[in-house]
Order: sequence, then C-alpha cells, then structure tokens
Amino acid sequence: MIGVYGFNRNADICKGLSAEQIADYIAGAGINGVWAKFKEESIPAALQKKDIKTFFEYSIFVGKKIWNDILDSRPILSNGEFLKEEGWYAGVCPSNDKVRQMKLKEIDRMFSKGFYDGVWLDFIRYPCHWEVKEPNIYESCFCNNCIDKFQKETEIKIPDNLNNTEETAGWVLDNSENIWREWKCEQITSFCANVRKLVDEKYPGKTVGLFGVPWRLVDFDRAIKKIICQDYKKLAEYIDVFSPMSYHLMCNRDVDWIGDVTKEIIELTKKPVWVIVQGVSEPVKMTDEEFEKAVIKGLSDGSSGVFVFSFDHMIKEDKWDVFLKIIKDVEK
Repeated sequence: MIGVYGFNRNADICKGLSAEQIADYIAGAGINGVWAKFKEESIPAALQKKDIKTFFEYSIFVGKKIWNDILDSRPILSNGEFLKEEGWYAGVCPSNDKVRQMKLKEIDRMFSKGFYDGVWLDFIRYPCHWEVKEPNIYESCFCNNCIDKFQKETEIKIPDNLNNTEETAGWVLDNSENIWREWKCEQITSFCANVRKLVDEKYPGKTVGLFGVPWRLVDFDRAIKKIICQDYKKLAEYIDVFSPMSYHLMCNRDVDWIGDVTKEIIELTKKPVWVIVQGVSEPVKMTDEEFEKAVIKGLSDGSSGVFVFSFDHMIKEDKWDVFLKIIKDVEK
C-alpha cells in the first residue's frame, strides 16, 4: 500500500481537474490508497474505479467540544485534577458510554455514505499528548464513572473511607495496579471490538485500521500498555491493519527508529503494518533527504505499506514531487 493521508480536493495540483482526471493522476503516480473525508461521491467513485482504496480517519477519544457537550467526559488525573489542554490536544475518557455510543453512530453514518473501503481509528487511547520529545505522562482516568465501572467489572472493592480522588487513585495503584491497567486496556480493546461488530454486521469486507502510538514496550516504562492502553496483541483480534504514527522528528528519534517500531508491532500482532511517517517540518525543518529516508524506512522492516502525514504538508513544503519520485524508484 502506497497512500496519501488527508487528501484535499482544493490543493493546487487538483485545481481545474475533474474527478476522473484526479483519479488518473493519482493512479499514474503509483498511489493505491487515499485517506480523506470526502464531501461528495464523485472523487471516491472515480478513485475506486482505478482500484484505489478510499479510507476515512475517525478521531475517537479526543476533543474539547466533547468536554462541553458531555459533561462527565473530561478525564480526571490521579491528583484529582481535570486533564488540562496541551496545545490543540484535549483527551476524552474512554470508558464514557455516551462518548462511545456517539462515536459508533458517527462511524456507522460515515460508512453508510458508500464512499469508503475502510475506517482508521485515531485517538483510540487513554490521554497523552505524545507527539513531542518529552511527553507529559500522567495516570488517568479516575472519574466517578471509571471507578464505578472498574469495581463492577472486576469485582475489586475500593474502601469506602477514602476521602478524595487522590486517595482513591493511590489505593487502586497500590493494591490492584495490574488489574487496573488490564481493565483500562480493555476499554480500548472493547471499543475496537464494537467497531468490528458494526462493520462485520452492516459493512462486511470493509477494513478496520488503527493509528497506533509509536512506543515500543521498552519506552517510558511500558507506557504503551500502562498509560496509553493500546495492547497490540489483544487489539489484533479486531484490527485488520495497524498504522504506527512514526513521526520521528516530533519524537526526537532517528530514522532507524521507524523500523524498530514496525518490527515490534508486526511481532506482537501478526497483522499487516502500514506505517504513517512525518511529512511536516515539526519541530524542526525536515529536509528532502530526511523525508526520503523516512518514507523508504516506512516501507522497510516487514512493513506492507506507507503513507504520509499529510497530503497538504507535502504540497506546502514542496515534498510532493519528492514523494512521487520515491514511489517511482520503489516500483523499479
């Protein structure tokens, strides 16, 4: 799979072109997958006639608007404070039933348009703004809903004489840490299971993909399972394709790290891995050479696909032609 993420009909390279001409151009470039939220049917229909798969990304447990619309959706940290915004990021509690039901309905609505070959679940995790050199890693969520569900579903009884959230969190982490972390992982896995059930029953044959946080088990004291709560082995039962967001510059890593992440996820899941690499100059300038190395590495180490975050960034930073050249070289 060679894909583009965030396709934009209004980009300069698409202006003046019909849907069929756009599809011809993309197919001729060697691209066979497009991630976008299409506003009308003509472009995805034209792409699919050229055997180009069309997918949509859907953000799950994220968004300040959800905090405002569903008042108990804002995560609570182990110190009893509400989760704070970190720039653009505002995580949402994954156990909240209203949020989960809303997101399933939205995924159903997107598939019902008939435009898409699959969905990629994004922000399918417990809160953490990880796309930085030194992420702020915190324990969450200790809202009343989480504590009640945890006790009901695990039969763990938290003492009644604890005075506040901080004491409750302390007791949980001291007395039932492993069960707590497994339960949190299950909140993520079970939502993926719900999406799988929806797709299998109403849209059989469609792909369910997942954008994964690119942390290996050795990173940040196993935070991929303890904090993020993405248990790749368990998720593999419901997910068809895993896409680690291997943004090496954002994470202050070298290009070879991309392959290390790929190999571990393949080993854990035994499923196809289509790596999404960074095409934006953040937090520092990305040279064409660095970009080329990242894309090539994204196709290495057992990966069966690569795409770039994002289409618009490649256009704005004059990397689109570099990307097309890489594809042509790979085809040779």
